[in-house]
This record gives sequence, structure tokens and C-alpha cells, in this order.
Amino acid sequence: MDSIFQKYCCVLVLLLSLYYPLQADGDCDKKLALAEEYFREGKLETFEDSLEESLVKCIPGFENNKQVDALRLLTIKALLKNDNQKADHYFSQLLEISPEFRLDLSQQTDPAELIYLYKSFRTRPLLSLDYQAGVGITGVNTAQRFAVDNSLSRPSYGYVPGLVLGGEAMLPFFNRNLGLVVGLNFNRKQFTYSDVLETLSTTNSTQPDFTLNFTERQDWLEVPIMLRYDFDKKSIYNFERNALVPMIEGGISYARLVNAKFIQPQRFNSVTASQLGQDINVRDLRQHFQANLLVGGGLKYKWNEHYFFVKVRYSLGLTNVVNDENRYSPKNQDLIYTYGYVDDNFTVNSLSVIVGFEQTIYSPHPKNRRR
Repeated sequence: MDSIFQKYCCVLVLLLSLYYPLQADGDCDKKLALAEEYFREGKLETFEDSLEESLVKCIPGFENNKQVDALRLLTIKALLKNDNQKADHYFSQLLEISPEFRLDLSQQTDPAELIYLYKSFRTRPLLSLDYQAGVGITGVNTAQRFAVDNSLSRPSYGYVPGLVLGGEAMLPFFNRNLGLVVGLNFNRKQFTYSDVLETLSTTNSTQPDFTLNFTERQDWLEVPIMLRYDFDKKSIYNFERNALVPMIEGGISYARLVNAKFIQPQRFNSVTASQLGQDINVRDLRQHFQANLLVGGGLKYKWNEHYFFVKVRYSLGLTNVVNDENRYSPKNQDLIYTYGYVDDNFTVNSLSVIVGFEQTIYSPHPKNRRR
């Protein structure tokens, strides 16, 4: 009998625990509706302090949009009662919950005091962080040809997909559309090299004496410094950020070479036939620093206060990649005599398709102002 009574009590307690929160939620909705009614009647500053206290207690249990509505009404009430400190407190809470809150001027329902208060807060993003990855192709621009003695060289370059990984930060200035971008990216640039050598003593011009093929892989750490502009229509008061936002960017990057190698160079001649060699480290044959011109553009898709994005970026190499001092140095003797290879002067350009996520960081707070 006692066990049945205990089970009954447990069920009763459970039902009560489910009922009263629902009842409390209903009471909170009624309190918010009552405050809105006071506002519509132009008597918001007259509603009781007990209603304000109850509404404050209800805010944690509200959904996001109702939290914003309640804090907006509480802010207006404080302004109408000239309690600027409390108005700042409520409005700061509102912007923490909804950093992209804007006044609705279309209905002309917000009093001038709230408009002035809004203008006195810093509401643009503090910082945007981009986390990104992509693939790219690298093109080679030859500036000056070099070759082993007594030979006719006809090298050609091909495309191999590369890799881009990294992160960038944008600091808005003047307005939230225009910002300075600085980042750190890992960029793997790859391309193929093919050469056909015909010595001057060759009697059969249709049969090359020597061919060479390999893939050159260069790993760079790049620091881009750019300006970026988002084409997002809005005003400082009344807007909803577009779902799709075009953007453009441009600037420069400084890169440091981490590694460079020839991947399994393959040579062929009529005597030794085809031979596949080991990877060759050629970092000392490359300049360790490079400057690039960057231009790009893409689309951002809004998700809450953040974005997913896809963009295309073109990097134009401004400096020669080859270390002239080591072109014929002892470090290059194996390449010269075994493979018949000498570096041309060249720059590298790359075209990348990048996808990523942009995290928008806000820090709303009052500006220095006189009130």
C-alpha cells in the first residue's frame, strides 16, 4: 500500500512540475502582451514596477525574439523615466542577445529617445574571422631561358592541383562593409615540367637524345594584407542583411618558402632508357621570400550572424622564384650533369577556389557620449 502511495506521489509531483512551468510561460506571455499594450497606448512609462520586475524574471525563459521585444520595451520605459543607467543596461543586454538588432523606422513606432540611444552604441562587428580551405592551379611565367651547354631546350609547364589552408581576420573601419584583411595561409603550389633536349650532334632530328619530366612542389606560408568590400544594402537603422552578399578583395601577400622539391624526376635517353629518380630538394635553388599581388571575389551566405562563403582568388607573382646565385653552383651539379636541367628565371601565378566559414564577433557597448 505504501509503495502504491509513493508511486502516486511521484506521478503527481511530475505532473505538477510539467504544469507549472507551462503556466509560468503563459503568465510571462501575458505580462509581455500587457507591456506591449501599454506601449501601444502611449502609457509605457506608467506601468507598475512589479510588472517590470516580473518581465525581467521572464526574459531568460523567452525565445530569442521575445527576449528582444521585452528588453526593447524595458529600455523605452527607462528612457521615458529618464533612467539612463537602466536604459543602457537593458539595451546592452538586448544587443548581446541580438547583435544585429535594428530599429524599425517604417512604422515610426520607436521614440526619438530610443533612436538616440541606438546611435550612441557601437553596433558594427568588432572582427570577422575566416576559416578556409581550397584548391588551386599554378601557372609559370618564364622571364629568361637557361640551358646546359651545346643543347636546344624546349621546356613546357603543366598544371597540377594545389592546396590552400588557413585563416584570415577582417577588421571593419568607416562602416561594416569595408575592412582590412590580414591572415596566415598555407599554400601548396605544384606544376609539371617537361623538356626535350636535342644535342647539336644529333643526326636524326626526329629522335630526341634526352627527355626530362617531373612535378615541382612548392610549399609557402603566406601573409595576405588586403582590403575587402561587402556589397550589402542596408542603413544604420532599418535593414535585414541579405541572404547572399557579393564581395571583392584586393591587396598583396608576402610569402616564405617552407619547402621545394622535384617529385620523382623521370629521364629518358637512347642509352639508359627510362629512369625514375628520387625526390630532389631544391629549396636552396629558390628564393625564400616572394611578393604577390592578390585580387578576388565571391559570395557569402548568411547563417544567423555568421556566413558561409565561396570565393575565387588570383595571385600574381611579382618576384623571380629562382635563386640566381645557386643556378650553376655545386648544389646544382647533380641536376646539371645527371638530368641536364638548369633553372629558367620564372614567376608563379595561381588561381584558387576557396570555401569557408566566417565568424562575426560583436562587442556592442556605449560610445563616449554626453547625455
